[in-house]
Amino acid sequence: MYVLFFAFAIGLLFVLLCNQKNGFVGMYRCNYGGNIFFFLLGGIAGIVIVWALSKSLGQAPKAIRVISRGTIIILGFHKILIHLVRTTFTQSVFDIAFAVLLLLLFIPLIIASEKHFPLLVGKYRVQNI
Repeated sequence: MYVLFFAFAIGLLFVLLCNQKNGFVGMYRCNYGGNIFFFLLGGIAGIVIVWALSKSLGQAPKAIRVISRGTIIILGFHKILIHLVRTTFTQSVFDIAFAVLLLLLFIPLIIASEKHFPLLVGKYRVQNI
């Protein structure tokens, strides 16, 4: 457990230092900051953080497992659902609450897709003849 905490702390320290030294990163504009080495080091440190969190949490709750199985559904329908929620609520909604709301709205869609359209989520239903 101490190793995971140590890995998390060191990874977080490296991410913060790389962020401070490297500056703004905008990958959508092919801008990797002031130094590609700091960009790569920060990326590896971020991977270490995610690894340490994953190992320390153990098995994920059921809602997270459903969301992870349905990421292709989220990718396909997120623009539609974002537009629908944005027209319903005003812009004053906090971004984190907005993201959680979107993920919660996707859970029934993912479950329905797994049950009725398994091909959409990469599962094949073999029929016996």
